[in-house]
Amino acid sequence: MKTLRTIIIHGERPKSWNEFHSRKHWSVRSAESQRVHALVRSMLEPSDRPFDVPVAIRFTVYYKNRPQDSCNIMAKPYTDGMLAKGDYEHGHRSLLWDDDMRYVTQTTTIPRVDKDNPRVVIEILEDESD
Repeated sequence: MKTLRTIIIHGERPKSWNEFHSRKHWSVRSAESQRVHALVRSMLEPSDRPFDVPVAIRFTVYYKNRPQDSCNIMAKPYTDGMLAKGDYEHGHRSLLWDDDMRYVTQTTTIPRVDKDNPRVVIEILEDESD
């Protein structure tokens, strides 16, 4: 698969699904989602536009320590931060028209350890599998 765009967010540690849903009030979950959406949008270029081909998204999370299980990495808010919604409805400063199967064919989450440089690496890949 060809890499279309890479976003690197240094120092970020995604919440786990367990933590996100562990009896948290909806406002706490909403605030975290909004924080992540804003963080991802801040990483986008003014010239970014949604891709017109189906994509696969690979989230590689480099933890300083205690990596999460791959199935427990909460990638959804990061994906939502790339969507063309609200002010972005015409595609300005976004990478995805939507995150349904027409546009995002798969999402992979990969935990790694890097004690010196924890980060989230989001790779958007052209999905050529048909």
